[in-house]
Amino acid sequence: MVDPLSEFWKFQDENRDEANAWPIQVIGDAFAMNLRDQLVRVIAQDPRYSLEAYGFVLESLQLARRTKLKDLAKQRGQIRVVTEPPRKGSAKKSGDPDTTGHVTGQELCFAARRLALRQYGFMSLFVLGEWGIRSTSDLGEIVYNMIASGVLNKTPSDQRSDFDAVFDFESAFRPPPEGFRLKVQD
Repeated sequence: MVDPLSEFWKFQDENRDEANAWPIQVIGDAFAMNLRDQLVRVIAQDPRYSLEAYGFVLESLQLARRTKLKDLAKQRGQIRVVTEPPRKGSAKKSGDPDTTGHVTGQELCFAARRLALRQYGFMSLFVLGEWGIRSTSDLGEIVYNMIASGVLNKTPSDQRSDFDAVFDFESAFRPPPEGFRLKVQD
């Protein structure tokens, strides 16, 4: 089984750069707090979700953002897509909110579904349930816990309710009624 945090921690370690590195948050100007420490504090305040659940949501957010930026680049005819989060002070000048790769609650939920099915197949419902994630509302709770702790940011248009009933977990992760179809290549 793939550790949902391994890729995220690898990304974090590879992209550590001074005080404005993502996903490290600066608390005041005095020091940078490690994301892991922040998540431990979040979990201490709301123990419903495991550390793996938070890692899974962050990885889903990364997937949703990458997908959105890739789609935007295709629409604009760009060849290369930058999938890294923007650095502090490097905000776009165009005023187009889509160029930042900000994702909605729905986009994050669908990315989480894709990621879970890719990593865990039809065991996704069980694995996510073990971490405390049993609905799209749980994804929203995790996101808003991270917003409250300063790990993530939100826009004025973002609402906690954006995550409510995006899709039904039972049917989203259930095997298709016609069964599995295997593709056999010659």
